[in-house]
Amino acid sequence: MHLYNPSENGVVEYGFIDSPFGRCLAAFNYSGLCSFEFVDSEERAAAVLRRVWADSWVGRNRAFDRISFKELLYDGKNPLPLCFRSTTFQSAVWQALLRIAPGETMTYAEVAAAVGCPGAVRQVALAIAANRLAVAVPCHRVVCGDGGGGYRWGRERKKAIVDWERMAM
Repeated sequence: MHLYNPSENGVVEYGFIDSPFGRCLAAFNYSGLCSFEFVDSEERAAAVLRRVWADSWVGRNRAFDRISFKELLYDGKNPLPLCFRSTTFQSAVWQALLRIAPGETMTYAEVAAAVGCPGAVRQVALAIAANRLAVAVPCHRVVCGDGGGGYRWGRERKKAIVDWERMAM
């Protein structure tokens, strides 16, 4: 995983792809995938991307519209380089999420223990909520102790992704 240095200016190119769970914005910079989000409005998603990456040139690359969701995120041959801005704690949490196998889940408490901070369940939840790389950094694989839990892009979508991974993997 590459941690993007916010002081570096760069180029961010994006496109919109279809997934079994809805339309997605996929954005890349020189270091890798830097944003992957489910979208309701392409215009709004592009505006948010420009705001998040305000120190970079951001533009649409229509070639990215032809990217396959499954090949991008589930091609086990070539690990996808990920690039995100994070605190040290967020990075530790997101790295722990990457170790959860497709179709499997962990609780927030288990993730907190995995990063060496068993009492930091709320901080783990906040770090997960800040993730801008949906599915690529699999926050959908984290659930509450009772099996529930929220998801920025909807609980139904979260469940559908985990169920799909269980069947497809």
